[in-house]
Amino acid sequence: MADLRRDMRWRHSNRVEDGVSGALAATALACVLALASPARAGEPLPKLPRSDVFAAYYLGFAIGPASLDASAERVAAAGSGVAYGLSLGMAFGHEFPVNLAFGTVMLKDRQPFSEFVVTCTQVASSSVCGNPDSQESTINGDYLQLDAGYQPRLQLSDSVALLPGMLVGYLWNGSFERGVLCDGCDAIRIDGVSTDGAYVAPTVRVVFTEAQFLALSARWQWFLSGDFNHLPVFGFEFLAP
Repeated sequence: MADLRRDMRWRHSNRVEDGVSGALAATALACVLALASPARAGEPLPKLPRSDVFAAYYLGFAIGPASLDASAERVAAAGSGVAYGLSLGMAFGHEFPVNLAFGTVMLKDRQPFSEFVVTCTQVASSSVCGNPDSQESTINGDYLQLDAGYQPRLQLSDSVALLPGMLVGYLWNGSFERGVLCDGCDAIRIDGVSTDGAYVAPTVRVVFTEAQFLALSARWQWFLSGDFNHLPVFGFEFLAP
C-alpha cells in the first residue's frame, strides 16, 4: 500500500503514553477519597447494602484483550490487541446498574511503518532529550459505551458480597487510525471498519470490606452488531454499591 510507505523521520516530541497511567491516577484518587470518607475516627464503618440509599455511585478501571472479526481484521490488516478504560456507574437499589465507560483500543498493525521518536523531558526552562528510538505503528481507536442491566446481590458475609449480572448496551467507536503514538507523528485513517454495535454482557462483581467500597469485576461483551468479535474485560471499582 502506497500510504503505508516506510517513514523514517526525526521527531522532537513528547511521546503520547498509552493512557493507563492517567486512568490509574484517577482511580487512586477515588480510593483515597473512599478511605477518607466512610467514617470519622472512632466511629464504626457503615455496612452495605444500606436500605436508606436509593442509588450508589462508583468509579472503575478495566482492561482486557480485544479483537475484530475475521473480515474486519483483513480489511484493517489488524491483529489482536488490548482495550482499557474508565467507567462511571450508578446502581439503583444496588441491583439495577447503569454504566458509562470510555477508553482506548490498541490493535497490532500487520502492515506497520516506523518513525524515529525522541523523548524529551522539560527541566526548568530547557528540554533534556534522550536518544532517538524507532517505534512501529499500531492501530488505535477510542470508544464510548453505555449499558444497563440487573445484578442480584448475594451477601456472603459482612465483608464480602457477590453480584452476578447481565447487561445490555451499545458501543460507539469514532474510527481507527494507523500510526505511531507520538506528538506530530502521522496517522492514517482506516476506512471500511465499523465497531459501533449493540452487545450483551454477563458480568460478575465481588465487593470487599465492611464498608464495601472496593470491588473486583469481570464482564464478557458479546457483540450483536458491528465488527468487534468479543471484548472480555477485568478490573476494579471504588465506592462500589
